[in-house]
Amino acid sequence: GGGVAESSLDASPPEGTIVDVLFEDGIWRSARIIFAAGRYAEARYLATQEVDTLDFETDVVVLAEPPRSMSALLERSADEGTEDEEEHCEDEEDEDEEDED
Repeated sequence: GGGVAESSLDASPPEGTIVDVLFEDGIWRSARIIFAAGRYAEARYLATQEVDTLDFETDVVVLAEPPRSMSALLERSADEGTEDEEEHCEDEEDEDEEDED
């Protein structure tokens, strides 16, 4: 398929939106839009706090997907029982590793 370039934005999303920006080295970096101006936006990278101007016609920028992870977090906290069971499984694995020492 067309892949990433097709889903890349051609105009800035609203201020406060988290986006992922594809760099030439193939690394995605997450940034928050701090000033939206149509084709251009000022964005602050979450990791470095550096502010950069994005050009949505030339840069590959996609929406980060907090909704998906947010709903996963909500589902998990709703099923507290399942989370506890998972933790117990992990604890057993840790104990096995300690026995080897």
